[in-house]
Amino acid sequence: MQLLKYNRDVTTEILKNPDQKSWRSLTSDVYHSIKKDESIVLRDLDRIVRTETAAAQNHAILVAGQESGAKYFFVQVRPTACKICKGMYLDKDGKPKRFKIDDFVDQPRDINWGKKPKDFINQPPPAHVFCYCRSFVE
Repeated sequence: MQLLKYNRDVTTEILKNPDQKSWRSLTSDVYHSIKKDESIVLRDLDRIVRTETAAAQNHAILVAGQESGAKYFFVQVRPTACKICKGMYLDKDGKPKRFKIDDFVDQPRDINWGKKPKDFINQPPPAHVFCYCRSFVE
């Protein structure tokens, strides 16, 4: 829990800096900020940075879509995706489900935290760590 709070604090501080040039520089800044603290387990850094960066990217896609007047989004799921993502984002025929942007744009990121995958409710990607699914507005 302390790791998550630290991660949020560092990410919030970095996002306040309007001079970020790219997601790559943001990822690098988060990595180096967390690496300074000896108590952080280095093997978790990649997982945290990738998952939080994916969450920020997908949220930005939904917000931009909403602001441009889009009403729906779908999620691109790789053929090698896990059962969680296929079940959450694809219909029974394997085609992407359509979701209303307004239902998801303000949804808390931790909506499925601590739940078993069978109890997950739909959320924008990432659905789990190392999730490679991406949102697209239509």
